[in-house]
Amino acid sequence: MGIGIIIIIIVILIFNPIYMNAETQDTSNVDHQLYFKTQYAGNLGIVSVGFGKAFLKKKTTIDLNYGYLPKFINGSKVQTIALKATYHLIRKPICTIGTDLYLGSALAYSSACNTYSKYPDYYPEGYYQNNALHLNPYIGLLFYNPVKKKKKEFIEFYVELGTVDTQIGHAFLNETISFFDIWNLGFGIVIPY
Repeated sequence: MGIGIIIIIIVILIFNPIYMNAETQDTSNVDHQLYFKTQYAGNLGIVSVGFGKAFLKKKTTIDLNYGYLPKFINGSKVQTIALKATYHLIRKPICTIGTDLYLGSALAYSSACNTYSKYPDYYPEGYYQNNALHLNPYIGLLFYNPVKKKKKEFIEFYVELGTVDTQIGHAFLNETISFFDIWNLGFGIVIPY
């Protein structure tokens, strides 16, 4: 319950209409301020959808995502809400394709039949760690059309290499888990609006 209230407050502060008034914003140096995105895999479910906002001349982005993993794939239905913060390192056209190298982390809350932010009373206190809330660091590469025709925005495609905080911990504690075993790929599109 507490994490849901925190996420709602953050969304209200970030996407508040007061800050999105087009008449008072200077967007001359920004590719786009608001966007919709969808992603396949990448620790947010088999598919996720979200919306976000760019800040600081598109050097940082923050988005809120909802992901879904059906029971027939995993044995348990999983729903995820994630707040992703991204810092864009290098945005440079290569030949006719624009590229944007970025890194970031998601604060993800997952809900399934065996995930808990607070364990029921019948479990020993302090014995189990929270398994519903995680940090999911990632690095990604975004592809875009560097030529804007009549200021029309284009769909951007991205690929992310990510992991989960607990997987990093397991890799350090268990020598049979390779550092390369903890990473996964996610693919997605960004649609400006």
